[in-house]
Amino acid sequence: MRKALVVAAAVVAVLMVAVLMVPAVLMVPAVIDWNRYKDDIVSRIEEATGREVTIAGDIGLRLLPSPAFTAERLTMGDLPGAGDAPFATIDELAIRVALLPLLTGRVAVESLVLDRPVVNLATRPEGGGNWTFTPSDQPAAGDEPAPPSQPAEAGGGDGGLSVDTVVIRDGIVTYRGGEGDPLRVDAIDARVEAGGPSGPFKADGSLAVAGTHLTFSGAVDRVGERRGSTARLAVQVLEA
Repeated sequence: MRKALVVAAAVVAVLMVAVLMVPAVLMVPAVIDWNRYKDDIVSRIEEATGREVTIAGDIGLRLLPSPAFTAERLTMGDLPGAGDAPFATIDELAIRVALLPLLTGRVAVESLVLDRPVVNLATRPEGGGNWTFTPSDQPAAGDEPAPPSQPAEAGGGDGGLSVDTVVIRDGIVTYRGGEGDPLRVDAIDARVEAGGPSGPFKADGSLAVAGTHLTFSGAVDRVGERRGSTARLAVQVLEA
């Protein structure tokens, strides 16, 4: 049971970082020299996450046959006082989106590929963890709260963003909780597919925990506030 939970947590940690970056990196002017707009992309990601972000490599964008964005050597900083290690790094991020939904203001991600993502999770002494993100425009404690947003229209519960397929290649997740040794999950190779914002979802892949190599597969039915859902997760330990 513990190994199953480790598998699920590791994959979710990598997906969380990826999805946070998607809306920001797609809001780029349609010009030729994409690297000129690197600072603008970084600024949008920082506003969405409240974290310091750098893109040390090149970025690129093509429009046909499907809009696709790539970025190399991304780094997302950790919370202040959390240590020198960044919260996450990604060697290369590649996003391909459907063209027609963009014309209606909706972002339908056909595929999201992360090469060698490294995510460092840690609990905080005051409670919670460093995986909690606060947008930079959200008022701090004690500030005047922002006026409530307008109710979403029917059918807009996905926030205008959907992701069909996520591919993780050679990912690493570490977890530090308390004074013990950190838990490290290596060699994460996974493919996650979604039938829509509410599912169904399925995932399969492999990883290594403490030198033990595992394969996994799982699925979750459609989820909703007024209905239950079923889930399955199978984990197999590979022989050395």
